Amino acid sequence: MTLPSSGPISLNDVWAEYGMPNNSRFPQDIYGKPGVPASGPLGLSDMYGKSNWLLTKSVDSLNVSSVTGGASGECTFTTTLPYTSMSYAVLSGTEPPVARRAWTAPTGTTGKYTINNPAGGGQWSYQWTIRVTATAAGLPDLTIDLNCNLDKEL
Repeated sequence: MTLPSSGPISLNDVWAEYGMPNNSRFPQDIYGKPGVPASGPLGLSDMYGKSNWLLTKSVDSLNVSSVTGGASGECTFTTTLPYTSMSYAVLSGTEPPVARRAWTAPTGTTGKYTINNPAGGGQWSYQWTIRVTATAAGLPDLTIDLNCNLDKEL
């Protein structure tokens, strides 16, 4: 579910979201959980909008540019729980041909999107955005967007 973004919030709400027993200690037992810092001051108001179910990406955007080619980049997508499916769709722009990109189906909680700039003839420029979606029965769908840029100059 996700904790409310405003209004009343209780320790019972926090424990239920994170699947913890009601006799857990706050904040000691919640540190390091998804969306929660590992240490530092923490109050109930810091828990607004937090969720035990997260989909994160390893980079903010994926940019590969080179003159000679041979460069590549990748972004890893990770969920906090094992989702049964993770896929992507192009939201905008033009995705490069399959020889210059790859989607690695998730294993457990991780999927990977890779782009590469092969050496060899030609000049190209692609800018596109993908949306990755993780799904599982009984859990909320998770989505995250990734901006991509692939350029090769002569």
